[in-house]
Amino acid sequence: MAGATITIDETIENRNESFAEYLFALIDEKNLTDPDVYKAANVGRKTFSDIRHGKIPTKKTIIKIIFALEVSLTEACILLERAGYALSTSLDTDLIVKHFIEQKKFDKFALDEALAAKNLPKIFS
Repeated sequence: MAGATITIDETIENRNESFAEYLFALIDEKNLTDPDVYKAANVGRKTFSDIRHGKIPTKKTIIKIIFALEVSLTEACILLERAGYALSTSLDTDLIVKHFIEQKKFDKFALDEALAAKNLPKIFS
């Protein structure tokens, strides 16, 4: 017998917390303030305020925040997924970002150097 039919409302009721909810829970868990994060991420205060109010940032901005928070690969993937993004296994930039996160190497200058060495756009500059 096929599974029970689930309504759209039931599906929506079972959604995960939003990108902003997950992000700010991580920030609280790490005992950081918003300015700690947006300054370390090189993200403007207005952009960060927009995020707090539910606006989904660009993938590049999320990667900057991931590096500022120094999260695990699992947490990074959850953050990206909650915003509708992913680290692709077929894009060199994403593979390099993933490598840095896996190695727990959150040096934004080293990341930009690694990207530039492959003639890829930098993330932080």
